[in-house]
Amino acid sequence: MGTDGSGVCKYEVTGVNGGEEKMTVYNTNIGLSSDIVWSILEDTTHGNDAENFWLGTEKGLTYFSLPLRQTNDTNQTQHLQKPTCMVFTKKEGLLANDFILNAACIDQQGYAWWGTGKGLTHFDIQHYKMPEQIPVIQLNDIQINETYIDYRHLSDTSAIRLRLPSIDQIQFNNVTPFNNYPENLHLPYDLNHLSFYFSALDLSGQAHMQYQFRIQGLDDKWSERSTQNKADYRNIPYGKYVFQVKAMSSAGKWSQTVSYPFKIHPPWWKSTLAKIAYSIMAVLLMFGIVQWNSRRLRNRAKELEEEVDKATLVIKAEKKKSDDLLLNILPEEVAEELKKTGEAEAKQFNEVTVLFTDFVGFTSISEQMSATDLVAEIHKNFTAFDAIIETYGLEKIKTIGDAYMAVCGLPHATADHAARTVKAAIAIRDYIASSDAKFQIRIGVNSGSVVAGIVGVKKYAYDIWGDTVNTASRIESAGMPGKVNISGSTYEKVKDLFACEYRGKISVKGKGEVDMYFVG
Repeated sequence: MGTDGSGVCKYEVTGVNGGEEKMTVYNTNIGLSSDIVWSILEDTTHGNDAENFWLGTEKGLTYFSLPLRQTNDTNQTQHLQKPTCMVFTKKEGLLANDFILNAACIDQQGYAWWGTGKGLTHFDIQHYKMPEQIPVIQLNDIQINETYIDYRHLSDTSAIRLRLPSIDQIQFNNVTPFNNYPENLHLPYDLNHLSFYFSALDLSGQAHMQYQFRIQGLDDKWSERSTQNKADYRNIPYGKYVFQVKAMSSAGKWSQTVSYPFKIHPPWWKSTLAKIAYSIMAVLLMFGIVQWNSRRLRNRAKELEEEVDKATLVIKAEKKKSDDLLLNILPEEVAEELKKTGEAEAKQFNEVTVLFTDFVGFTSISEQMSATDLVAEIHKNFTAFDAIIETYGLEKIKTIGDAYMAVCGLPHATADHAARTVKAAIAIRDYIASSDAKFQIRIGVNSGSVVAGIVGVKKYAYDIWGDTVNTASRIESAGMPGKVNISGSTYEKVKDLFACEYRGKISVKGKGEVDMYFVG
């Protein structure tokens, strides 16, 4: 299909069962004279090894040949290589370069006819043969800093020394015969503007010769095709490079690539010897500084050594005291995190069980006791509670007056947290019942999730928060003296381990009716 601005498009249905569709676009990038194609004539007179077409475009006539091959497995036609194009314009004898839309045909004698802007054009396509000659390209001259240099008489170039003060630093082995460029060219850093001149010979015609070039090591990408036979590079950094150039004839035949190696030396302050000198000087300077500083530090170290030894002993003793005190206040893992980072991040624990205890009638009984006796009685009982929760793996949280709170399942997760807490609650109940304690006790237990962390920045306190904590407090308040009262959530986790008495749904402040159970 010829298009108005996109060149030629080829639509194919491929695959074993014809299930794949493919659209390929050919345009001026592969040699078409224009991307606006007014007419297409298929040429069947030049063999079966290619698809051949004559394209009438906005800018002349293009012979378009697409080599093919036949595959063995799918029997589908595939392209062997890139297409070739040969362009015909007024330079080749056309009356006009502009062709009329769809005004093209091939007659019975094999002549092709086109309508153009200046009349009718015909051509004997069956006797036409694509030229096979490959162009020959050569490098002609190399100019430096936009100055022509006669490399064969470099010593006689005093007239251009004002423009090229460092011309004497140009080095090369020989000058190529018949052309003005040197072999193995070495240049100083300030002669880094190079202009390469080249030309190609094509026996089939010079009208549409195009060139591509690049400098390997500077930019490995080939330039766009152009009829310009000069490549100009400015401010080339120092290094080793290879200039390459190739030519394409009007028949789409590419020449061999001509390669020209050259080198630009760095300035003396960036040369290898200069870098070595810089390194030696830097090493000597650093060595002197290190030696001076080492002597100063050794003298100071002797003065400080005895002071450090004394201070170390004091610090170790104080550190042990602070560590022991911190472990008395916080769980070991939280204490370690606090020592390492200066803070302890609050964490969510989804599976824990909270225990609350409270002495019954504490206010009235305490009024009948002296302050000393009251504190001694509370201390005796809470000391016993501490031993019980440690036995069953609970973590003491805090005491508030005559209330005692502990939790199981943090900071390390414990699968049987509910069972451990109920066992601890029963042990506390039995201790109060069997001792000479002056108080009766209510115990409440609830399971759920909590958030745990450190409260305050001066007097650290590890605490827990959440609805599970509040409900556990309400469960304890709704209990009875000498009883372990548990919530429905705890009951579901321990019902197969303990004998439980269902108390029904009991109204709790802020929670509504809550299922409660006494543990036997």
